[in-house]
Formats: sequence, structure tokens, C-alpha cells
Amino acid sequence: MSTKNRALSETIKKMSKTIFRGKYMKCPQCHRYKLVIGNAEPVCEHCEYTGEAADVTRDWVTNVYRVSEYGAIKRGDEWPISECPECEQESLVHFVRRKGESGPAGFLCFSCEEVWPEGRLKQCDGCQRFRKPEELEDAVYCNECTRRAIGSF
Repeated sequence: MSTKNRALSETIKKMSKTIFRGKYMKCPQCHRYKLVIGNAEPVCEHCEYTGEAADVTRDWVTNVYRVSEYGAIKRGDEWPISECPECEQESLVHFVRRKGESGPAGFLCFSCEEVWPEGRLKQCDGCQRFRKPEELEDAVYCNECTRRAIGSF
């Protein structure tokens, strides 16, 4: 196992012991810990469930993390999926501490497998996407939103 994978594994373990077992995540279809993420099409080594990372992410959040987009919107909660600042795929999951949980919260991308602890990414006030701190440069708007606003004048 590479140093990056070891560090990733440790961060993931801290994020939630109920989500991962070793390198595997719980599959949203068969609910066994055999889902391998980190490529454009995650795959379950048990039931062979696969799909584009964004679709697998949505299925996982709904069926494993048990958050529906409709329910989140209805309650006024944040939908925990957004665009990854690294690979720009709609496969970044924002893990939040739920009542009674311990350990750090953070972000995990199902496509590129990047992990960020809570507080490492900042949310742009314009597009609401999570961005790396250097993309916000001590501002509330990301570079993209700033360029768009300047260009509209």
C-alpha cells in the first residue's frame, strides 16, 4: 500500500468506521463492504454494481448514508454532494457529524478519492461549491465567480 493510500485509509477510518472496512465502502446495491472507489466508475467486487462516479455517489448517499435529496431540501438541510475541487466531478460527499457520532467530519470524492478534513475546504458564497482555500484567496467568492461578476459589468 502506497504512502498516499495509507494516509487516505487512516483519514477515512477517522471519518467514519461504519462507512469503510479496509479499502472497501458499503455498496449501495448489495450493502456489502465491497465497493471500490477512486476511478471514473466505482465498482462493487461482490455484486458488480457499477456506474459513473456521480451516479454511484448519489446512490451511496441515498441508500447507505440515508440522506435523500428531496428530504434534505424539504428540511432545509444541505445536500451532501457537490463538485470536487480536484477532479470537478459531482462526486464529493460532505460528511457531517450526526447526533451521537464522534470523530472528525470531512469530505471524500468518490471519483478521485481525495480526502479533506472538515475546515480544509471553503464554500463560495456565489456558486456554493466547496473550493480549496487558495481559490478563495481570503474572499467569499471563488476566482470563477469573481471573473463572472467582473465580466458582467
